[in-house]
Amino acid sequence: MDLSIVIPVYNAEQYLSRCLDSLVCQKGDYKYEIICVDDCSTDTSLSILNTYKALFPDLINIKTNRFNIGVGSSRNQGINASNGEYIMFVDSDDFVESNYIQSFLNEMKRQSCDVLVGGYIFTSPKRSKKILLPHSLWTQMNFSSPWAKLFKRSFLLKNNLLFSESRFAEDTYLALAAYAVNARYGFFDYTGYHYWNNPMSLTRNKKATSKYEQLISHIYIEFLNRYKTIYSNEEKYRVIEYSYISDMLNTILIYCRKCGWKQMKEKYSFFLHELDILFPDYLNNPYVGLFKPKGQRLKIKMGVTGFIMAKKLRVSKIVFFLAS
Repeated sequence: MDLSIVIPVYNAEQYLSRCLDSLVCQKGDYKYEIICVDDCSTDTSLSILNTYKALFPDLINIKTNRFNIGVGSSRNQGINASNGEYIMFVDSDDFVESNYIQSFLNEMKRQSCDVLVGGYIFTSPKRSKKILLPHSLWTQMNFSSPWAKLFKRSFLLKNNLLFSESRFAEDTYLALAAYAVNARYGFFDYTGYHYWNNPMSLTRNKKATSKYEQLISHIYIEFLNRYKTIYSNEEKYRVIEYSYISDMLNTILIYCRKCGWKQMKEKYSFFLHELDILFPDYLNNPYVGLFKPKGQRLKIKMGVTGFIMAKKLRVSKIVFFLAS
């Protein structure tokens, strides 16, 4: 078996057939399986899966969770059930081009890495936009989504790499863990994955009152508790430190913006408190700057640098106040 494709499914009846149609008609010379993990859907998703299973009995494998366990744990179920040399993850509301699998497999043979990262197409009813990612460490850290990637299964199993069981940012944990165990990353400019702008998805259905910042911090604490060797590696520790700041800023200022000053004050205080505990020397992070780190997106560089400068000038509270 060359490839296993893992699809976590929960109440995806509106888009699931489109997703599966794009996968069962892939063109190329390889053997693959599609592992669909139904996470106790309450709509017709399981019925749709059973219909496709009847049509493609040798291709589609259905796993059903006894309880709703979330997307990360569902992907873990798929990893455990996989048989392919490589593993791909596809979200149930997304779809791919007909040469998607073959393109990744061909490139993986050429680069022979642990994780191969492609680009993607941001797709909505009104527009579509091709997104090409920088070939850098910072794409590895900040583009944590598992889709539009190809993973070597033996690498995941050897290092016991799984998604967090958290209901939010579960893929951030996997990206951090892969970095900790020195994953060899490869990049190529192929955009065969359509990321559907689904307004009802967890990442799109933002609630300013949700404590996303606490969930993100929990992910990093979970990671640091498991990979304590990070503390003795100055370079890796500083990379994780920088990523923590950027992830927390993105979570609070984007996901939680316009939550009101009272809640923003609580989030701001939580952020600084956790930052002081986990990374007490963060003001001296060597990667902070508008012209560094190389390969980092300008938006992130500006955000992190702006926060550090504001903190040194003791005016950082104003930034969060304006976002509230």
